[in-house]
Amino acid sequence: MSRAPKMIASIFAALAISAAHASDCQFVPITVFPASPEPAESFVGQAGFVEVKFANDISVVAPDAFPESPLVVKNHQSNTTCSIEGGVWARRFIFASSDNRILATKEYSGSNESLFFYDTKTCKRVGEIDLSEYDVKTSQSGAFEVASKAVDSRSHKWTRYHLDPSCTPRNTSNHG
Repeated sequence: MSRAPKMIASIFAALAISAAHASDCQFVPITVFPASPEPAESFVGQAGFVEVKFANDISVVAPDAFPESPLVVKNHQSNTTCSIEGGVWARRFIFASSDNRILATKEYSGSNESLFFYDTKTCKRVGEIDLSEYDVKTSQSGAFEVASKAVDSRSHKWTRYHLDPSCTPRNTSNHG
């Protein structure tokens, strides 16, 4: 596993640990697969009552990312469909909260990279964690922390996040 997938997997593992302390919120991965035999024009995935659909450039077989907007989110419980315009979505980093209220996606554009959190009924962005130029670690309390890659590892200034009861990240401290 390359550095980026390990980092994101660590973040979500830490989010799950942190969530256990703050609420019952946990995230489950959404496996995204071709809607038809490849090369497919669309890819879909589902967790609980939340379904996601990505457009795909048909010339790309087994894509690692989806650069075509929009990402369509269907919430089967509320019978709503909404769409998210954005950057490039990483195929292996799409997650739903265990209660299916929040969708978390890793998105990037140029040198920017973030975890975005969306309401699955409205597609409103409800949280973001900037991953551009950051290292990630898990604290003893179960939170996850990010610090700039540009500074010496002994002097990292870590920013700690927890999931709040609504399954969105919140910055809880800055310390060296």
